[in-house]
Amino acid sequence: MNCEELAQLLAAHRLSELPPDQRAAVGEHLVACEACRAAQKLDEQSQPLHDAATPLRARDGAEHSLLGKLDANQVGGGLTKRNRLAGFELLGRLGKGGMGTVLKARQLSMDRLVALKILPRRLAEDQDFVARFFREARSAARLRHPHIVQAFDVGQAEGYYYFAMEYVDGEGPNAILQRDGPFEAAHALRLMK
Repeated sequence: MNCEELAQLLAAHRLSELPPDQRAAVGEHLVACEACRAAQKLDEQSQPLHDAATPLRARDGAEHSLLGKLDANQVGGGLTKRNRLAGFELLGRLGKGGMGTVLKARQLSMDRLVALKILPRRLAEDQDFVARFFREARSAARLRHPHIVQAFDVGQAEGYYYFAMEYVDGEGPNAILQRDGPFEAAHALRLMK
């Protein structure tokens, strides 16, 4: 895929509407092409770029993933190099907050996409914080509602604490606000409701 083809494709379709092979081609091109990232107003932390994230294989057969292109310090240590944690294949970064980094991952045993929250190492050293992290996951697992993501698993592997939950595909309000500007009041009320 060249730069012109990518621009036409993204002008005509949302990334989430594309078939997996086209999404992967878009993701591979965007990872490699700084000019297209700039033209699409994306940086390596942008949601659309991570929506396209799939493990990529370099021509020589060595494993090379989008996650490896990101800042190695965002999760910590060698995690970004292995692309696996416990039973999860790490696909890309969805976001980062005070309680950790959330990654898009594939739960290998169930062959499903999940959102995997990884507790930062600095917080993992605080046992009170780790206890709160496990409490949050267990509390979420007790909730059942169509508008609350389902909690799947919580645990510790290779020195990392993780919390796996339902992955919901789509744009968040921040991405929509950046693209379209402020919501009309009636639309904002519908979203909040």
